[in-house]
Amino acid sequence: MKIKFLSIFLIISSYLFPFPNLFCEIPPGFEVYFNEPNSSGTYDPKAKENAKLDFKFYNFINSATLNQKTTIYAAFYDINNSTAIAALNLAYSRGSAVYLICDADEVSTTTFNSITTTNKIRTTLGNQVHNKFCVIKDSSVWTGSWNPTDNETYQNNNNVIVVRSTAVAEIYKNEFVEMYNNNRFGSTKTLTSNNGKTEYINGVKVKIYFSPYNSPTVGGTNKVIANEIKGTNLIPSAKEKVSFCLFSFTTNSDDSQIYDSLVDVMKQGVEVYGIFDITQTDSQSTYAKLRSAGACVTYDANASNINYNLHHKFGVIDPFTTNAKVITGSHNWSNNANTVNDENTLIIYSTGIAKVYYEEFQKLYLQAGPVATPDKKAISNVVIYPSPAKNKTTIGFELSSNVTSAAIKIYTLSGELVWECNPIITPGVYNEVPWDCVNDDGEKVASGLYILKIEATTADKTFFATEKFAVIKGGK
Repeated sequence: MKIKFLSIFLIISSYLFPFPNLFCEIPPGFEVYFNEPNSSGTYDPKAKENAKLDFKFYNFINSATLNQKTTIYAAFYDINNSTAIAALNLAYSRGSAVYLICDADEVSTTTFNSITTTNKIRTTLGNQVHNKFCVIKDSSVWTGSWNPTDNETYQNNNNVIVVRSTAVAEIYKNEFVEMYNNNRFGSTKTLTSNNGKTEYINGVKVKIYFSPYNSPTVGGTNKVIANEIKGTNLIPSAKEKVSFCLFSFTTNSDDSQIYDSLVDVMKQGVEVYGIFDITQTDSQSTYAKLRSAGACVTYDANASNINYNLHHKFGVIDPFTTNAKVITGSHNWSNNANTVNDENTLIIYSTGIAKVYYEEFQKLYLQAGPVATPDKKAISNVVIYPSPAKNKTTIGFELSSNVTSAAIKIYTLSGELVWECNPIITPGVYNEVPWDCVNDDGEKVASGLYILKIEATTADKTFFATEKFAVIKGGK
């Protein structure tokens, strides 16, 4: 075994770093899915193999109705995907009650008639029924940016989150009933007592908002999102980074709340990154205004075909910190979403969920190509998960765009080098390196405390970051 020693300074300084005990896996009670649309500008049947959001939806419905009858409440702006329709029809044929709301301007009569449940309406009101959620009564909620259509499945970038919670299912059911039973949509809805609720799913805090409501928060959901960014007396502000993927983000004299909050935190040193759909990037757009303000914004690489869109509606605040949170749902950061359309929004306080959304953001940001970025640390967002490590763990870290190489070394507290590697890295984004809790000779390491050291080299300098973590031998 190779023996090397850290300086006494490094050993002592490592104690100044807290344990990286953030939970960086998706917590129980949640599932997160992203599709992989084809962006070549031509229809590619192989894209079907990658997308699978429609099959995830089918499984969501099928598993809930396979051995029991239940009630399903589905509210979708548009629907035409045959797999999704088959799922709803299967549930109905098994004896489950299936209720459906969709937008008359989007769903054709032929498609509407192919859905066999009799409990369905196509609203013709002026507002958009822009929700994208499905509730299994007393069990689960499916929501996100995805409409069950072929375009949304195979061509547009989308995300879905499933929440397994009786309480959250009840909240979404109440919103559905307000629309379906009472024929109240848009600004005619009155169920303010159901809006802005907070639930805990296996210890994870989740806030649920619907639009358009001006209560309990004056200014609606856009004000809620702005508060999550800039902070209030009760909500911590963004401290390091805000990243977002949005189809529509509007700023005008009627509503500039979210834009203003981003500019405010940028003045405090917070980095703001964003990806817009290319259709939202003209000279008067929020995209242009944020670029002028110094934000690192770009437009999607899924633009080789004008019919392909970045359809996400999510933001990630301070990933890999105890302040990590995700904002997602059907709600674009726009005035229409805030004051006209029927929408839903989840705010989830979870490092694990923030991690997967941030990775989706970084993947799309990297595909979008180079964009001016502010100066940042060569190494940041260092995490080790799980920690304590057992049979294996993952070392995660973000590198600045000027890093050319990196090295990872793990030491005992006495300074003995246990393991090292020189991973293939991608500069400018978050990277991950697995470790099987073995030394350089392939032997399992003993239980105890260890020090991780990451070295990042640029053209003229080498930077270091250290973290302390624990290994528990023999775990599963």
